[in-house]
Amino acid sequence: MITVQFINFLNKSVTHRICCDSQIRKQHTDSITKQRRLELASKVSDVFECNNQTFTKDSFTNVTKHILKKVDRKLHRLKHHPLEIIKSRIEDYFNCSYRGRGSRTPLFTCLDNISPVVTVEQNFDSLTVPEDHISRSRNDNYYLDSKHLLRAHTTAHEVELIRSGLSAFLVTGDVYRRDQIDATHYPVFHQMEGVRVFTKEELFSNWTETDLKSVDLLENGCRTKHKQSFHTLPVVQQASLNLKTTLEGDSTCFR
Repeated sequence: MITVQFINFLNKSVTHRICCDSQIRKQHTDSITKQRRLELASKVSDVFECNNQTFTKDSFTNVTKHILKKVDRKLHRLKHHPLEIIKSRIEDYFNCSYRGRGSRTPLFTCLDNISPVVTVEQNFDSLTVPEDHISRSRNDNYYLDSKHLLRAHTTAHEVELIRSGLSAFLVTGDVYRRDQIDATHYPVFHQMEGVRVFTKEELFSNWTETDLKSVDLLENGCRTKHKQSFHTLPVVQQASLNLKTTLEGDSTCFR
């Protein structure tokens, strides 16, 4: 009788120890599973989308969810929106006023749907912005990661568009800067970029052939308050006159 009781006692002890071991293993497994879930959730939270592109957060990422929601709005493309009305009037003016030589085809290509997601090379390097320039700061820009950001200006597309073969174009788009909101500032606003690459004959179209031969477009000169170092003064004067004439004509769109 005593022996049986002793055996039963041992069996209970063994059973109890086995149960304890099982509980410990279960708790350990649950702990690992929970930790894994947290790790996966953390990785998922580090991945986000912007304009149908996927990015992973890094030390440069500072764009907020609030700003990301603005990317898809494209107010300048909404019919009858004030921004769209202004954009259309300017485009109509250029289309009517500037035609290809000997053609009725509009000279300027109008672009208004280029992705606001650009590379650091597009936004800064292609425009010869020094690497230590303050305009690259995370305090001023919305970085998606160390290599991508939301464009700070439509100028970010100039070089690629010229390289694509375009010599006259208008680019309209939403741009993003980390401005403090007040009566005249908001982190999202809009720009229209106008670019025209002139040939010598186009720039000096009102000059005689003899006069054209006497002028150079470029020089290895000095920068002054009137011109850059590599442009000759006649080029700057003629380009300035063309720009002034364009802006004065453009202003008639809103009278």
